[in-house]
Amino acid sequence: MVLLLVLTAAGCSGNGAKSAKQEPKDIQAETAAYLLEQVPEPAVSSTGGEWTVIGLARGNIEVPADYYDIYYDNVRAAVKSGKGVLDERRYTEYARVSIALNAIGKDPTDVEGYDLLEPLCDYEEVISQGINGSIYALIAANTCGYELKGEKRHLKRILEAELDGGGFSFDGEGEVDADVTGMALQALAPYKEDEAAMKAAERSIEALSRMQQENGGFGESSETISQVIRGLSAAGVDPMTDERFIKGENGIVSALMEYWTGEGFSHEAGGEAELLATEQAMCALDEFVK
Repeated sequence: MVLLLVLTAAGCSGNGAKSAKQEPKDIQAETAAYLLEQVPEPAVSSTGGEWTVIGLARGNIEVPADYYDIYYDNVRAAVKSGKGVLDERRYTEYARVSIALNAIGKDPTDVEGYDLLEPLCDYEEVISQGINGSIYALIAANTCGYELKGEKRHLKRILEAELDGGGFSFDGEGEVDADVTGMALQALAPYKEDEAAMKAAERSIEALSRMQQENGGFGESSETISQVIRGLSAAGVDPMTDERFIKGENGIVSALMEYWTGEGFSHEAGGEAELLATEQAMCALDEFVK
């Protein structure tokens, strides 16, 4: 099935995009070009660093010959100067960097003699960041094929944080947060032999379907849509064709394209291209552009 994404002037008003029909792969290529222009030397950073590297690497995008070497050298320098410490409080830093290194074929367990996944074995420190800590610890460990000490405790913690009716929020209370639920799906997806994990994942999928709006989006930002697409894909749900995520004539992928500016993606519909939004959209595009 070839999906043609129709970008109209009305749908992209205010950001200069021309009316056109473009295939997802074309948009992926243009998004990659924007990232390479904005991030010529990827750093150890949540913006302009790991997510750019992950999006480009997983999308099999052609990059300058030394692009990933520059990033790896920056990681090595940060690890060496910190004597193995990337951050004393935010342990998701270790997870994010490890995922990026894995994406470019580098070993996160041996960077300047340090194992960057080992800090994720400190359960108490990891959970100090809330459910996100456990989510990213599992995503990183499973992505890198790492035997994580405390793995079962992290999985149990995520499952215990599930909201009534399915889905997740940052503090395990209140209404379903689409962002957090999308991330949780990525963490739960590898545990296909765990009945509780799979049932929680299915309830999360149904919760996301219920909260999806008539325009196909989630009423928050392009980053939220991107995270949901990644979560659904990890759980084996096709974000382009699954009927649970098509409302009338609008789907979740077409909702993401409302944020396409002609070069990158905006945080809010009709806004200017922003780096963080574009990085997250690139990671989402990788899921359905093969």
